[in-house]
Amino acid sequence: MAFTRRAKTDGYPGIAYLFTALATAELIHGQNFERILARLGVEFTPLVERAVPVESTRQNLIKAAADELDSVYTFYPGILRELQPEGLQDAMTMTTYAWETQKQHLDILKSIQRWTPTHFEAVARTIENETAQYFVCQICRFPADNIRKIEPPI
Repeated sequence: MAFTRRAKTDGYPGIAYLFTALATAELIHGQNFERILARLGVEFTPLVERAVPVESTRQNLIKAAADELDSVYTFYPGILRELQPEGLQDAMTMTTYAWETQKQHLDILKSIQRWTPTHFEAVARTIENETAQYFVCQICRFPADNIRKIEPPI
C-alpha cells in the first residue's frame, strides 16, 4: 500500500490501483495460509509489519514486477519442495493454487519488467489508458485485469 500512496502522489492512478490489487491479493494469500496453519494446529505469531522502502513509482513498479516474478520462479516452487516430504496435502494444494494464480499474469509482469526501466512513461500511459478496473477474485484470490499488453510503441 506504500507503493499505492506513492503512485497516487506521483500522478499515476492506474498504477496505484494495480498496486492496491496486488497488495490485496497478497493479504488474502496470507490469510489463506494462516487458515491452513490453524487447521494443522500450528501456533504462530504474526510477523511484525516491516517498513517497505518506497522510491519513485518507476522504481516501485520495477521492484513489484521482480518480486512477483520471483514468487513464480523461486518462492512457490521452493515452498512446494519443502512441503512435499511432509505430506501436508492441504498446504501443498493451497500453495499450488496460489502459485498457479500468480502464473496467470506472467506475460504482463515480463512486459513490465522488460519495458519499465527504459520506457517508464510509455508503460505508465499503457497502464493508465488500458486499465479500466482490477478485481480480486473471491475464488482464486488473485487480481484479474484487462491489460492486454504492455509494450511501448517503439
